[in-house]
Amino acid sequence: MANNSLDISPFRQETAHTLEPRQIKAFLMMLNGETRTKVSEEIGVSRRQLYRWEHSTEWQAMLRNCVREAQVTLLVRLSSMADDAVKVLHSNMTRKYVSSESKLSAARTVINALIRLTESVERSKSEPTNLNP
Repeated sequence: MANNSLDISPFRQETAHTLEPRQIKAFLMMLNGETRTKVSEEIGVSRRQLYRWEHSTEWQAMLRNCVREAQVTLLVRLSSMADDAVKVLHSNMTRKYVSSESKLSAARTVINALIRLTESVERSKSEPTNLNP
């Protein structure tokens, strides 16, 4: 079974306090990849009730906050690696045996990944998110 002993971080506390303890447990189980069937059985609610919880304003707000927090954490990690990545790219781009196409492709990949992640963080501020579409 997935680890359900995760603490709700202070970032999510304001939303978490509006959910019942079993809703929070269900949320954490689903966040850890458990199926709706397993969650509903363990929590003791119908899949229909779980579906209602998932579509509640409070659940969606907590999910958006979790997704945003994960995206920001990833963005910070990637940003901290950017200097080293640029040095590696620079080193590879100055080597004669690396093709121009490979050099350009590597540079585009890094830049596009940072752009997509930044845009995703911005979009997640307003879009609803589902754990198990």
